[in-house]
Amino acid sequence: MSNNVTPKLSMGLTAGGFNKFLRDGGGVDFRLDEACWSSLEEGDVFEFVEEPGQDKRYCVKILKIYKAASFAELVDSLPDTLFQRSKRDAYLEFFSKWWSAEDEEREGTLALYVEVLA
Repeated sequence: MSNNVTPKLSMGLTAGGFNKFLRDGGGVDFRLDEACWSSLEEGDVFEFVEEPGQDKRYCVKILKIYKAASFAELVDSLPDTLFQRSKRDAYLEFFSKWWSAEDEEREGTLALYVEVLA
């Protein structure tokens, strides 16, 4: 844990996403806007835990929270500096493998722009 910061909560990430955020020093994490994330606010610190195994972890700070009714609306609303428009369709296809259109409609969507704490 960095600077003796207590994380507000933990989120699981697959090894690929876990390592990409760590390598890049942060990025944008996409989720359904479920009740379990409702306590998060900009400036909060939370912990990413690598799945499977859960033996690797690190803390990130939320720089900005973006919300929208669907992933299509969400990625279209992100600044160009955070999302490459040329990858839009690939991302939407990837999201549809994780979450159904019904899930999006019921929960809404969330993007957390985070930086890894040293």
